[in-house]
Amino acid sequence: MSRAQLCHAIRQRFLVQLRYGDDRLARVFAPHVVYRSSADNLLVGGSQLFNAAKPEDDEAPRFLALTKIHDLRVTAERFEPRSWFDPADERFREGTVCHIFQQD
Repeated sequence: MSRAQLCHAIRQRFLVQLRYGDDRLARVFAPHVVYRSSADNLLVGGSQLFNAAKPEDDEAPRFLALTKIHDLRVTAERFEPRSWFDPADERFREGTVCHIFQQD
């Protein structure tokens, strides 16, 4: 799994498709931030737009460990940043690798 690919998707606001953990089917994910957790793990935060295994899931924020992401593919489809994302959030206190910038 490439953090460079995720940062590219974040900067360009491209959706990604990925499989997470034991997923057999891909999820569609709008990545907003790659950051280091307090346990020194790299995570990606974003909105999951579709999960074939759980189609009833909403767009609530998801925080996924990079070590569990596989079959990552950056799409050409763009997304608008979600209002929940705040780069000053305490969750990101250990530092961000890259994050989306909100535009007025």
